[in-house]
Amino acid sequence: MAHILRFKNEGLLESGEQCSPEAQAIYDRYEAEGKIIELDIISSLGGNYTKIAFATSDDCDAFQDEMAAIDEDTTSGANRSNYTRYDE
Repeated sequence: MAHILRFKNEGLLESGEQCSPEAQAIYDRYEAEGKIIELDIISSLGGNYTKIAFATSDDCDAFQDEMAAIDEDTTSGANRSNYTRYDE
């Protein structure tokens, strides 16, 4: 069963990216290791949302811990809101 991290996309960095290069490197590593199994960008009348499916909830915990360790919330956290997590 996949574990989902979902959030609303609120904006972009000056570079035009949603996250910092350091955060992208963490994402890419998790994807290469099979810990992230799917990424969907969902467009609706309420806005655009990102849905990241992790292999396990532990993988999601570790991902969020690594993002916190590089202070990603301060770097580009304003670009995301309405975080939810759930099993699918």
